[in-house]
Amino acid sequence: MVKTGTVWSGLIVTNDATGALATPSVGPAGVLYVDGTANAASVTISGANPYKWQVTLPALTVGQCVSLYITATIATIATASVVAEDVADTVALSDVSTAVADVPTVTEFNARTLVAADYTVVSDLGTVQTGDAYARLTGTVEPAIADVPTVAEFNARTLVAANYFDPATDTVARVTLVDTTTTNTDMVAAAPTVSQIDTELTSSHGSGSWSSGSLGGGARTVLITVNNGADPLENAKIRLTQGVETYVGETDASGQVTFNVDDATWVVAITKAGYTYTGTTLVVDGDETPAYSMTAVSFSVSDPGKSTGWVYCYNYDGEIESAVTIQVQQTATPEIDSYAFDTTVYSGTSDEVGLVEFTGLWIGATYQARRASGAWHSFVVPNAASFALPVMLGR
Repeated sequence: MVKTGTVWSGLIVTNDATGALATPSVGPAGVLYVDGTANAASVTISGANPYKWQVTLPALTVGQCVSLYITATIATIATASVVAEDVADTVALSDVSTAVADVPTVTEFNARTLVAADYTVVSDLGTVQTGDAYARLTGTVEPAIADVPTVAEFNARTLVAANYFDPATDTVARVTLVDTTTTNTDMVAAAPTVSQIDTELTSSHGSGSWSSGSLGGGARTVLITVNNGADPLENAKIRLTQGVETYVGETDASGQVTFNVDDATWVVAITKAGYTYTGTTLVVDGDETPAYSMTAVSFSVSDPGKSTGWVYCYNYDGEIESAVTIQVQQTATPEIDSYAFDTTVYSGTSDEVGLVEFTGLWIGATYQARRASGAWHSFVVPNAASFALPVMLGR
């Protein structure tokens, strides 16, 4: 049995098709299910084959089924399994054993005796007692029971007609609104007008255009093209800012996005994973068709037998984020004899384009990575000059 708030844990191993221990290229990762529905409780997996899984159980009710579901990719094959199941109760066996341990022994019961004069004989409760006042139904209780009316007395105690409630004349009990017809419009305030919404937004956030969405609602059409110096770049995020007005758009497959803004000098910022752009300004005094080129990022080169792992960091809005901490730690060695490897946890911080690099990762070795204090994600370094670290979550 398990219960709310307990730490539930166990061990798992990952094997290849031959039954030999094998380190997954992705995972292992765990999800807690309660009655067949995924729960948000954080599942921690640690160690290096065998792995230890651990989760603090959420609020549970009696009879609910909890299941621990593990996924991993081994030799390019995605696998999954329920590795543990149990049923929730309000107490655990350890709680029962603690309660039982506090029950007095027979000797203790015999030692805690009363003198004969303090006992009350059950057969005496129907007679008048002289000493045990707490064992008798006396005093005001008996007269009260005796005064309960019979059925016949209830039926005989009727009210005269004048004393019955009359809704037509008893004004104290009347609700005057019942006499009117109530509709939804009587209970809901009128919806604000467009002008009132614009006034409220301006009061809260400053003046600006609030009517046409993130690509603007101005009189000028601005068609922006983004490329890498030769080919168009899709999904590049462009931000136009002028004072308190800001509009954001993403390029299509042709590397283009169209804004509608008014005449002004606009600050242009462009971001895309794997590329950099220093930023510029755009003077709008008519319909404009500017083109901007981004520079591809070159990854650092590692020594022979090693590779460079990289990852881009994004914030809640899907924009590139700097100053994010990523950690990497080696957990298993490559097939190299006579080497002693370092298991120190190394940290890196994303730069202005959201990039974090880790050079000198041993090809064929197993590492784990995480964002800030998020969950660890295991991976094997491929035989390549550089590679992308696994997708990870964290603050």
